[in-house]
Amino acid sequence: MKKSLIYAGIEGGATTFKIMIMNENGNILGQWEKDGFNFAIIGIQKTAERVSSYIEDIKKENNLCFSFAALGLGLAGAEDNDVNDKLVKYFTENYSHLASYFYESGIVLISGTGSSCRLLKENGKIHYVGGWGHIISDGGSAIWLSIKAIKLLFDLEDGLIEVPYSHETLKKTILNHFEVNNHVKLIDVIYGVNFNKANIASLCKVLALNVSNDPLIEKIFFECGEELGKHLVAIIKNVDEEMLNNVPVLIVGSMFKSWNFIKKGFWSIIENNQKTYGYKKITLYQQNASPAIGAIRLATKYAGLKFENEIPSKIFDEYIF
Repeated sequence: MKKSLIYAGIEGGATTFKIMIMNENGNILGQWEKDGFNFAIIGIQKTAERVSSYIEDIKKENNLCFSFAALGLGLAGAEDNDVNDKLVKYFTENYSHLASYFYESGIVLISGTGSSCRLLKENGKIHYVGGWGHIISDGGSAIWLSIKAIKLLFDLEDGLIEVPYSHETLKKTILNHFEVNNHVKLIDVIYGVNFNKANIASLCKVLALNVSNDPLIEKIFFECGEELGKHLVAIIKNVDEEMLNNVPVLIVGSMFKSWNFIKKGFWSIIENNQKTYGYKKITLYQQNASPAIGAIRLATKYAGLKFENEIPSKIFDEYIF
């Protein structure tokens, strides 16, 4: 009897690393979570070592004896095609026990702690916007919003800027979250040796609880939406003319849980640029499954393997002009 092919998909965010294993019929055999990391920060060798270690640990813990016909990697920080190719080459040369064969890799980029926007055209060409890390990029992400809120607090405390309303709620929320009694002690959180990107980004979730009651925090979330809108407008510059009739956008990431707070800023940017770029409709879709399935699907597509699974999605929001 012919054995079913087994595939693995990875949703590798900076905060959480998720692994899903499926068979060729699209049945989920298992899914697990590990600590996240950023590929661009730790490099090719450490990324390969960590992915390999995670997979081997899962196989041992669950008594799994099979190898994978395809492995799809969706890694935070995987922005450079040349570097991505080197990662695949390193995997095939050093970790061939993970897969029975690799023809081509499947890359899925996930927005969560950070942010990025990607366009895959019919001719196979991929366009990139953002995803360059929190120091120079990641606009509209949880880390971006959290750092912006902290910077705003410092600017207000220093008197560099003034706002027509109190910033006490913002101050109290930030200090309580990081368990410090004054804003100066936040310096160690931001610049200290124990700097943790995910920890800083976690402030976003707490701030979201106060949006409705505080105009200053509400403004920060509005600007967050604007940043995400700018990402989409930038990528739309590269779409084929036919796609302008209805631009399909799959949204992935925790920031969209706060959609009610960021959508005004998002749609304002989209609306303001509509005449310039000529799109007639924007449809946002949300996947009803882990992005790891998308990684599997892309990997099997490039490898020419059978995978009978349609990724379920639903319309999240839309805008018609």
